[in-house]
Amino acid sequence: MIFRKIFNAFGFYFSWWMCVLGVVKFNFPYLGPIVMLFYIVSHLLMIKNKKKESILLLLAGIFGLVVDSLKSFSGFITYNGIFVENFAPLWIIAMWIGFSATINHSGDWVKQRYLIAIFLGIIFGPLNYLAGNKMGALSLNWDLNLSVIILAIIWGISVPALYFLAYKINSNNN
Repeated sequence: MIFRKIFNAFGFYFSWWMCVLGVVKFNFPYLGPIVMLFYIVSHLLMIKNKKKESILLLLAGIFGLVVDSLKSFSGFITYNGIFVENFAPLWIIAMWIGFSATINHSGDWVKQRYLIAIFLGIIFGPLNYLAGNKMGALSLNWDLNLSVIILAIIWGISVPALYFLAYKINSNNN
């Protein structure tokens, strides 16, 4: 049990770094998604309820595609390593999927603690984008303070929404 949680957390963070480094260091934006795919497949092989977890991962990927494509389309963020103009790049969608793979596992301590989920989103969402901006994976195109506020709102909603989605999927008896 503890090994799976450690693997889950480490696998996500390693894959997250590969997503960023693939774009900024190796000029290969598909490195991160490929590494994330191996992480996700390994993750799914280790867990019991593959169907419910797969539904969560798919829906989180779609959610991330919509949210980050809106950021791109609005001109708020410019991503490096894009495949289709004004759409979120594959590497950022892979991050959404990877993060959602932690919700029922290494991040299960947050389940149904929505105030904690909001707080985590408000703090760590903007920090991740600021790191991506500083490293050159993306560009925040608006005023920095406004960007942080917008990202805090988006992630303050997104993190508890993903936890709620996981709760609904897991409470479904199918």
